[in-house]
Amino acid sequence: MSVSLYLLGAFALLLLCISGPGGQLMAALILLGFWLGRQAEQAHLISLETNEAQYQDLVLSNSKALPVSAQQPAHSELISASVVIASDAFKNFLATLISILGGRIDVYEALRERARREALLRLRAAAAARGAQCVINVRIETHDISLSSVEAFAYGTALRYHTPGV
Repeated sequence: MSVSLYLLGAFALLLLCISGPGGQLMAALILLGFWLGRQAEQAHLISLETNEAQYQDLVLSNSKALPVSAQQPAHSELISASVVIASDAFKNFLATLISILGGRIDVYEALRERARREALLRLRAAAAARGAQCVINVRIETHDISLSSVEAFAYGTALRYHTPGV
């Protein structure tokens, strides 16, 4: 179990111990928000896995060179894709607690990884829409837009080869 889950539990327990319905309501809202955010994140991860499998035959490479056995491409084109993904408010709250205490902020690590995967997926979809068989010289740039959101921008050169009989 990650440190952030322990912090969430400890904070919710602290709020539950505070006298009055205000603390209990706050604890319930924090737990509900965390659960809803986790459900949304899990749905996005499942969607990524499903869609990545759809484009698994389209090769991405960070190399500038053509594949060794490849023929000369019939067409090449610079393509790009980007995505902005934000974290929910309750995970931001946990990240703030962790930053006060020190340690890895896995909430933001997961956010950045989801953004990278989504940008590469969109790059593959753009390449497939253009009839490309591979994308070379793939690069990914990430930028923090705010404390809770990140942009991932992926680009590369899509290559389309001659199709026999066409």
